[in-house]
Amino acid sequence: MLLRLLNYLLWMCVVNAYVNQKLMHTKSNIYNSVFKLNEVTSAPYDDIIPYLSEHIQLSDQLLVVGATTDLALKLNKDGFGAKKTGFMLVIDDNIDNINEIKELAMKDDDLKQNIEKGILKFQHVDYTNMPQVCTQSFVDAIVDYGGLDSILKGKQGKQGMIKCIDHLQDAVRLGNILVCLSTLEKDEFCESFNERFGWVQELDGDPGEISAWYRGKSNIQKSESNFKKHNLKMFVYTNTDNC
Repeated sequence: MLLRLLNYLLWMCVVNAYVNQKLMHTKSNIYNSVFKLNEVTSAPYDDIIPYLSEHIQLSDQLLVVGATTDLALKLNKDGFGAKKTGFMLVIDDNIDNINEIKELAMKDDDLKQNIEKGILKFQHVDYTNMPQVCTQSFVDAIVDYGGLDSILKGKQGKQGMIKCIDHLQDAVRLGNILVCLSTLEKDEFCESFNERFGWVQELDGDPGEISAWYRGKSNIQKSESNFKKHNLKMFVYTNTDNC
């Protein structure tokens, strides 16, 4: 009788463990299915910064378009938009992306301090209608990583992108630049810029080799780009008319 009772209790323990495991697995799957699309992904910062740092400075007042990666956080952590009179505003048209990247920033002491100082901000916007955000000549430079891609791939397509880059042209000071990191091909990505007056293309997708200047200050030997490995292209435009 005692043996039967022990066997029964052992069997119940096994059943409970199995049921709990299945429940945990189900909850995990539900969590992943809900949040996976909005997770902040890690940007290949070490491969991007040798090229991006040739176009932006630590003291720049920066607008970062797109919050699906942590590029903005890594830049700010490195001091970009955080020195002297610099600041950084990160925008995205998905409120979940904004909330998640801000939550991630708050976990870092340096970034949290910059948020509290008001020099690192995050804002949910409508990319195609943001005159209150992109006021006339309020930033030194703009870095886009995935924001313009998302418009082109979305319902608004090319017309939506044209509206967005018109706002960006208002925002960036005359003679200054917009750097775009994109996974799209040149013909598709650049078409909207070709139809708008005042944007002069400085780089058409291939960033080339890492400059001798950057290699010298970083003590690295490598000169070739890893952009193809990440399916990335770099387009740089100068604003020649934001009136």
